[in-house]
Order: sequence, then C-alpha cells, then structure tokens
Amino acid sequence: MADTDIIVSEMTQASQINTGDLMIMTQPDAQAETGYTTKSGTVLQVANKMLKGTEYSTDLPDFTDKTPLGGLEELKGDIQSLLPVGTASGNPCNFNTDIATNLVSVKCSIVASGGGGTPSTPIPIVGHSELNLLRCGKNLLNPSDFVRGLLNYEDGSLNSGILSWITSAFINASGTVTIQGYKDGAEDNFCVRFCEYDANKAFIKSTNNINISSNASFSRTITLDANTRFIRTTVGFDNKTTTIEDYFATNRIMLVIGNSTAYAPYNGDTFTVQFGQTVYGGELDVTRGKLSVTWGIVDLGSLTYTKTTAGGYALFWTNITDKAQNTNSLCESYINSNNGRDSLLDNEYGTYNLASLKNTIAIRDDAKASLSEADFKTAMDGILFAYELATPIEIDVSELSVSAIVGTNNITSDVGGDVEVSYREGIQHYIDKKIAQTQALVL
Repeated sequence: MADTDIIVSEMTQASQINTGDLMIMTQPDAQAETGYTTKSGTVLQVANKMLKGTEYSTDLPDFTDKTPLGGLEELKGDIQSLLPVGTASGNPCNFNTDIATNLVSVKCSIVASGGGGTPSTPIPIVGHSELNLLRCGKNLLNPSDFVRGLLNYEDGSLNSGILSWITSAFINASGTVTIQGYKDGAEDNFCVRFCEYDANKAFIKSTNNINISSNASFSRTITLDANTRFIRTTVGFDNKTTTIEDYFATNRIMLVIGNSTAYAPYNGDTFTVQFGQTVYGGELDVTRGKLSVTWGIVDLGSLTYTKTTAGGYALFWTNITDKAQNTNSLCESYINSNNGRDSLLDNEYGTYNLASLKNTIAIRDDAKASLSEADFKTAMDGILFAYELATPIEIDVSELSVSAIVGTNNITSDVGGDVEVSYREGIQHYIDKKIAQTQALVL
C-alpha cells in the first residue's frame, strides 16, 4: 500500500460532506503535468468534498503500473482483487455486502448422518454423493418450493380447514425466524405453521398455527428449538385460484432469519457438484473444485475378528486397514462408548469402541457372546461402519463460480456441515472511514 495524495478540487464545508455522491477518478501518468499527479503516479481527484488544494495522505492501493486508458476492464479486476475480504460461516452462512462479484472462496463441510442404532433396529449411515449449494437473499421462502394440498402435520394433527401451500423443501434455519407480510381483504383466512427438524432431519416439533385475521401488515417472530437446524413452512389461505407466486408477490410474504426487515422478493439460485462417489465426511472447496475425503466406510462383515473375554464379557476385536486415527466414527448397529476399552466392559449391550488402539474396533454384543469368531463375522455382514481416515484423499470435481447478491446473502448446503465463505467487502466502508477521518482533521 502506498502513500497517496488526494488533491481536492473545490471548497466545501466539512459538515456538507456526503458519501452518496463521492466521485473518485483516475488519470493516466501522461497528465502529470496538469498538476493532478500523486506520489504513486496515479491521480485520485475527489470533487466537491473538502478543501481545495489540501492534500491528505491515505493508504489507498498503489496503482502506479495501472493505466485506465486501453485497459479499463483489467484495472477494474485489479481494483476488485485489492478490496478487503470479509468472512462468514454457518448453515445458513449469512453476510452482507454491496459488491455483487464472485465469492473469493466457498468451503462446505461434509458430515454423514445416522448411526448409533442397535442390532435389532439399525440406523443407516447416510452419506452424500453430491452437493446442492443454495445462495439466496434475505427472503428464504421460494414460492416454487410450495405444493397445494391438505396437510397431515408430522405431530399427528390434521389441517383440514383450508387448502394449504406446503413447502416441499427443507429450509436451513436456527435461532429465530420471522414470517411477515400483508393480509388483504380478498382472503377470508391466512395462517402459517412451521415444522422443525434436527441436523438429521428428524422431526422435533411444530408450532401452533399463526392465524392472521385482520387486513393489515403482520410480523411474527418464532424462537426455534435449540436443536432445530431445518424448518418446513405451511402457508394456508382460502382463495383457491390465486397462485402461490402471485400471492407472495401481492402480499409481500417473506421469511427471514432474525427479526422483521424491509421486504425483498425471493432471489436465489442452486448450484450442484457431483462427487462421483458417496462421501461420509470431508470438505469441498467449491471455488477450487477440490474435494477432500476425510472419512472412509467399511462393511463389518468383510473384516476378521478375534474373540477375547475380560471381566466375564465377550469382546470381538477387528482392525480397519485404512488406519483410523481417532474416535470419530459411526456404526449403524452399535453405539460408540467413546471412553476406552475399560469402560466398554461396563456399557450396555450393543457398543463398540475405537479409542484405545486407534484402528482397532472392539465390539461388545451380549446377545452374540456365544458365537465363534467365524459366526460373529457372518453376523456382521451388511453392517456399515464409517470412520475418520488417517490420511485424507483429495479428488478433483467441478469448479463453481458463485457470485454474491448485493445486500443480505444466505448460503446453505445440504451436505450436513457448515459453509465457510470469503467475500469482497464494498469500498463504501473504506470511503466512509476516510471521510470521517478527514472531517476530524478539518474540524
């Protein structure tokens, strides 16, 4: 960053400084003799803002080797690359920018769900063969996600009074959400209901109907369950002919994270990356097209077992050839005791352990204690076990260029983990700060 003199062209009182019409112009070196040159070789002329003839030292980037004439697009790209970078994370990943340019980076954590069942009631481990990345503005309600019909709520109750519009898609959400809009006189009734789900998309609870009877603007903020990561929305109204798209647009219906805000129509796009395999844990660098696979999976029936007895309990030991390095693992039919071999002996029926010997699994199953090693191996056939690899595997996948939306951005993924985003900050914040510093000098 170079020290750069800003040459001010006209007299204006400091109290009248307004960033709204601030102009910054660059001049090529050829015009240096006009007296507008700066120490870096590039003229930055700020018009109608401060005291004529006064120079202010700034930390603007050095554009000495950039010539706007004949290379404007290149210059614009160079300027964008020098803008400050902001970061955000979460699922949804929420941030605000006034620069609608490609995101610097997008990384998505991939997390399998399921596991922790019993031999009689296994819970399948669910991995991911693709990523669907949704980028939208502050309004989370996509009218095209809604279908028409009577809804049997997942808590067992029935919405039988009116036809409803029901979301067919899960919406990433946590903390608080606000549904807002307007109920006009053409509708006899309007109600909203949310069903909440955890990270594995298991139903948690539903809200009581939010009924709107008066013809006026409405806003309702709902505090979601602490374990809620997804919601599905039902919007009911009596008019049987109005399309959901028309209804949302006319009545400015919007769902936002947090509290009520100014209306914005839904503005979103979905980006998809195919993995070419099922991934149970890892990270996708979306912008670089690099998939780091950090988890493997094995059928327990493919492994060889050694039977031992300790403290009156039968244990079956087996090894994972890929060398798992810690206790991060999932099993469809057994619960991870996660406390070492000794505590395994004191746990209930249906446990396994991967702690003591890293790549060695110890399984305690009292119902199978009398089996031979060969018969136990047969009994394990078809039971999947997922675990963290000692060495990640990197795979090339399709690159994606995802641009930011001016204003609020919500970016979510359907691969289980958080989204980490790096994005360009607008220059306005920088300019506002410099103007404030200049005002302080003048005053």
